[in-house]
Amino acid sequence: MEKIYAYYKLDENTTSISPYAPVFASVIDGQKVVIKRTKNNPEEIPSLFDWAKKLEENHIKVVRPIAYEGQLYKAIEGEKWVVYPFIEGRSYDGSEEDIYKAGELLGRIHALSSDESVFDYGFNWDDYIGKNSNNFFEDVRDELRDISEMHDEIIRTKPYKKLRNQIMNMLDDRFVSLLVEELPMVDATWDYKANNLVFVKDDFVLIDIDNAGRIPRILDLALALILFHDEIENIPPCVFSISQWEQFKKGYLEHVTLTEVEKRLWQSYVLFAYIDEALLTLANFDIHHTERQMLFIEDLLKFDTEKYPL
Repeated sequence: MEKIYAYYKLDENTTSISPYAPVFASVIDGQKVVIKRTKNNPEEIPSLFDWAKKLEENHIKVVRPIAYEGQLYKAIEGEKWVVYPFIEGRSYDGSEEDIYKAGELLGRIHALSSDESVFDYGFNWDDYIGKNSNNFFEDVRDELRDISEMHDEIIRTKPYKKLRNQIMNMLDDRFVSLLVEELPMVDATWDYKANNLVFVKDDFVLIDIDNAGRIPRILDLALALILFHDEIENIPPCVFSISQWEQFKKGYLEHVTLTEVEKRLWQSYVLFAYIDEALLTLANFDIHHTERQMLFIEDLLKFDTEKYPL
């Protein structure tokens, strides 16, 4: 990190404001900023910045990069770094109003992004069923093994046994049930979580878009269902309750009309989202997580893919 500190003139005592990734708060030319990594592929970065501009032009509040030394991003030690404004506001608080507004914002993003894509990259089934798919299946089995080793008591419970059986059945099926028909695609953050939102005045500001790309609409919605409460310290350590999900969904559906195919495949995509992203969260569990995050992970291990209707 020495080159990062030197380039951005960070004080040697500066530490990351996130326990999960290197994210540094600083002041540049009198403005509070955040310095963090962005996409590593330089060909993808211009589209990311164009998407942020499109969101802003359509009245969706979002951070946009600030030029530093005449550049919107800097390649340092094989990684790409970017400067964003530090957004002053309050965190999501888990109230009904915040849940509704968060769902509504995701709906607005999806509604806007359904028309014409900014991205020429994103979700690709070849990563799951193509020539590299064996790597994915090996990774999932490794993650399941790690989970078994780290969460010995929880894996013996009925909820986890049911969930694991569902996972194994879908793996054996090689996702065939998900490939029957094409689904609407959207440009999305692909990481829509409460800790990536800051409430300012009367609306949320989206503060982390660096994972964005083109993704099936219901997959992005399913990921929000499962992981929206991940990595945020100021609310109870639980995935959405049914009532919270209904509130979130109510806001979302103000702006999006889902297709019959999406409704029919919803529960299958919730399970796929769990396999694709939640298992990685669980397998990456370690002693450095906060107490709140450890409790959230325990709750995530009991997730019921069938109790959240669309």
